[in-house]
Amino acid sequence: MTLQDPKKTEQANKFIETTFRTTPFLDHYFFRRQGRDHIFLFSSECYDIPQWKKWLPRSILLAVEGYPLECSDGKESCRHSNTSFSGWKDIIIPSFTDKWSVENLIQRDLASDYKVKQLNEIARIQLACYHGTTDSLQNNEIRKNVLALYDKYPTGIGLSIGGLFAYPGDYYDRLALCHFCIIPKGLGYWTHRLFEVIFAGCIPVIISDEVVLPFGDFIDWSEIVIKWPTHQLPFLIDYLFDFYRKNPEKTENIRDQIRKARCWLNYHSEDPTCSPYRAIQLLLQRKKMAFPYYNRNWGPPEEILIQ
Repeated sequence: MTLQDPKKTEQANKFIETTFRTTPFLDHYFFRRQGRDHIFLFSSECYDIPQWKKWLPRSILLAVEGYPLECSDGKESCRHSNTSFSGWKDIIIPSFTDKWSVENLIQRDLASDYKVKQLNEIARIQLACYHGTTDSLQNNEIRKNVLALYDKYPTGIGLSIGGLFAYPGDYYDRLALCHFCIIPKGLGYWTHRLFEVIFAGCIPVIISDEVVLPFGDFIDWSEIVIKWPTHQLPFLIDYLFDFYRKNPEKTENIRDQIRKARCWLNYHSEDPTCSPYRAIQLLLQRKKMAFPYYNRNWGPPEEILIQ
């Protein structure tokens, strides 16, 4: 909405302002504590309330993007906000992956793991993979540069880099063949691709310098992700080739750590102690314990009020 059509952005602003100013219950429930006890969910790189800074400065935000895009005149004038995510109150969450995709990705990963550990076979034959598009993306130079890596190396090194697959199942099959999956930034610093490759057991290689990852209290991202500097992209494949050649066992250990941690990212997890919902609950409890209580609305006890 905010990227494609400035008129719709203006309409949304007017709607939100009218709602906040004219809805009676908001005065009692929202403004009584300046929105501090309200939670808003934003599931894309553009927050769905364009004037969120005006109306929600003290509310708790659950968001997939730590630095949302703000657009003043369509997608050509978008920039990342640098005054958005507040770690003391807000929570970065994983994006939602549907149950069918999660089950199919994990199924392929477990089949690959079985071949390696039980049958002593080579399951992942590709060193590094990336399949995506640069269409309709602002600042898509990073993805273009990732796609260009394929032409710089001989086919024998094991790269699977190219465009999108027509069918998701084919894409999931390819992820199960890859040791490392390259995750360049998309429209925002965050990208849903990260969670897909984690469910597939592929070691993520993030090319997004400013990305904020979810649930750092429960996931040690430094143990399961390679975060590669954007300006060093030309040297990435050489690094991955040497890393795997010298550390094949470490590569598998990282994959084992990914399998242990991904329940925190799986909205369909049946483990009551490990799921995104549980992580959000625990983080909210911690923030509540550390958050001062403000109440400006009180008066004499009702029983002594003059009738």
